[in-house]
Amino acid sequence: MRGQTAVELVVILAVSLLILFVIISISSQYLGELSSSKAIAEARSSVDELANAARQVYYQGEGAKQQVFIKIPEGVNPERTGVFERAIAINVLGTDVVATTDFEVRGRIPTTPGGYAVWVTAKKGYVLIGTVSLTAEPSAVFLHFFSENETQSSSTSVVLRNDGEVELDVEINLTFPEGGVNVSLSNSSETSFHLVPGESKEVWLDVVVGRNIIGSFGGVLRANASNGDEVAVPIAVDVTSQSCLPPSCPAEGVNCTPHYMVIETFNDTTYTVLKDIFDPSENVVISGSGWEAFSRVSVDIKNPGGVSVAGYPKLVEVDGEGVFTDTWNTAGSVVGVYTVRVNDSAKERFTTFNISGCR
Repeated sequence: MRGQTAVELVVILAVSLLILFVIISISSQYLGELSSSKAIAEARSSVDELANAARQVYYQGEGAKQQVFIKIPEGVNPERTGVFERAIAINVLGTDVVATTDFEVRGRIPTTPGGYAVWVTAKKGYVLIGTVSLTAEPSAVFLHFFSENETQSSSTSVVLRNDGEVELDVEINLTFPEGGVNVSLSNSSETSFHLVPGESKEVWLDVVVGRNIIGSFGGVLRANASNGDEVAVPIAVDVTSQSCLPPSCPAEGVNCTPHYMVIETFNDTTYTVLKDIFDPSENVVISGSGWEAFSRVSVDIKNPGGVSVAGYPKLVEVDGEGVFTDTWNTAGSVVGVYTVRVNDSAKERFTTFNISGCR
């Protein structure tokens, strides 16, 4: 009897262990699937939050930004995770979780598991995801020349700055195709340098325009940092003919042919784009974007003496896209530097343009 009882106990124990093993296996599989679903859900929430924030700041205009808290789950593949042209992607446990936008996005997102506060910032023409240590000011270089029968030269600069928390080794490379316009580094030995946090470096460029050259020329200044940051600064040089029409000046030296200007007053940055020289009756076009839709902005133009020109200041309608346009006729205006002031209840922007005679 004792032997039979022992055998029965062994059988019962074996069956119990088998049942326990099955239960553990099923539970383990269930927990694994639950963990996988949770990780994918966290990745989905993160990319969606970033994409939604990117859309909001993009349509608010350049300079707009907001901070988003995201969570990076376990099992992320760093090689398939990041910001790719018009998509934000996290690859977790072999699954690509992607949110797309209808505009360009740049930058990077963390790949180490944990929670992160990530900045989303609207730039000119794209949205930056995350904090990039290496920045450039200005973000683009535009130079205008009038064609001459002799060589012309000028200089301009780009300031590279380390806004991060670690030291950076920076290498720069200037690409500008050979032609009638040549752009080169003023100091050819300054192709690499070191930046501690908060430090900046001014890189000077020499611009030489050949004789009787007309056309548009472009290149790019690239800076690569040791932490993987890359900054590209487009360089555009425009050379136009200077066909001065006979000035209809009411008094000699008072009113001569003005420069025709297009002034873009953006949400956080002002740009002045020189176009060409025209007759005094030509117009100055003032336009802006990034303002409150269907509102009105106050536009004021002051002459070189600081006095508002006739008809200004005045209110100008803003359309549904946050854009306004105003035109001022320069007839009868004196030569000199004019100031444009645009404001609404929330912000105020300034820029200038020049009226000068034919040379």
